[in-house]
Amino acid sequence: MSTSNPFEVTSPELPFASEHQRVRLKRVGVLSMAVFSGAILGALGVLGAMFMFLAFAFRSGVTGPGIGALEGGVQVLIFPVVYGVMGFVGGAIGAIIYNIIAGMTGGIEMEFAPDA
Repeated sequence: MSTSNPFEVTSPELPFASEHQRVRLKRVGVLSMAVFSGAILGALGVLGAMFMFLAFAFRSGVTGPGIGALEGGVQVLIFPVVYGVMGFVGGAIGAIIYNIIAGMTGGIEMEFAPDA
C-alpha cells in the first residue's frame, strides 16, 4: 500500500525549474487550524496539570492529608479541557485573521525541496 505525502507538491502547472519549488500559502482552513491548535494546547494542558498535581500534592502536608492531592487531581481534569478550548478558539481566530491578511498581502511564500 502506497502512502502519499500531503505536503508533496505535484502539479503539471508548476514544473521544477530547479531543485526547489516555491509555493504560496494563501488560505488556512479555519476548522482544521482550530482542531490542531486545540489538540496541541490540550496536550500542553496535560503537562501543566502534572506539574500542578505535584505542587498541590506536596502542599498536602500543610493543609491536611490528601487535600492537596485531591486539588491536584481536579487540576488534572480541568487544565487539558480549558487549554484545549482556549486553543480551539484561538486557532480559529488566528486562522480567520491570517486569511484576511493573506487576502490583502498574497500570503506566505514557502520553498520546498525534494528529499535527498
